[in-house]
Amino acid sequence: MQHLGSISCLILTLLSLGGCHSIPPLQVNVLQADVSPLAPVLANNARTSAEPTKVFDCEFELLKEHSEQRLIIQASRADKPEFAWVFVDSGTFKLNYANDGSFESEGYKLTLSPSVSLESHAGHWFNCVEDSYASVWEDAKLRGVDYRGTGNEPAWIVEMTGQRVFLKLDYGRLILERMIEKTTTMTQYKKTVFKASDMAIEITTAQCRDTMRGDLFESEVRLWIGDQQYFGCGKALH
Repeated sequence: MQHLGSISCLILTLLSLGGCHSIPPLQVNVLQADVSPLAPVLANNARTSAEPTKVFDCEFELLKEHSEQRLIIQASRADKPEFAWVFVDSGTFKLNYANDGSFESEGYKLTLSPSVSLESHAGHWFNCVEDSYASVWEDAKLRGVDYRGTGNEPAWIVEMTGQRVFLKLDYGRLILERMIEKTTTMTQYKKTVFKASDMAIEITTAQCRDTMRGDLFESEVRLWIGDQQYFGCGKALH
């Protein structure tokens, strides 16, 4: 895992604050945005040798006792398989690619095709079904993203890693990268504002419910870029 930067620490401090206060309107002087697509943030390209992380809900069997467990897999690229990291309740394991297409280490064997399963002395994971929504959030966490927020209508995503901000706007049609130039924390309002030359992000500790899925998040996130405003929910990942 990457070392937490100053922004991550500020976010975690913000989310730990208690109490409720009325919040005055945010005054942000933002320039008209030159929203030409930029290269994605470094954190999103850092694992070019790995496939996106996937989360599976599996049946779990140990000594004839059945239950359900989550299985998280971060495998190397399919066109150049070398290893896979496996995250389960019993621990984290690195398995090396085997000639038969599986990944193995002492006491563990992971099979990805035609179905996902994991056999080990600690139990057997089988009948695994991917949770694609959870996979996206877990992948961001393992890429080192400190904070992730999303919104709807139009769909948008913000990922913050250190001083970098990566944005996908308008259903992914617009991809932007920005560097944070100023950070202001208002503890009395449980709020932090991050500014760049043409952008501002406000994160407020408050229960926030996703308008599409209904999931409950720990913070509200507002984004101003150019003359556009976006509202959504998010959470710190570290």
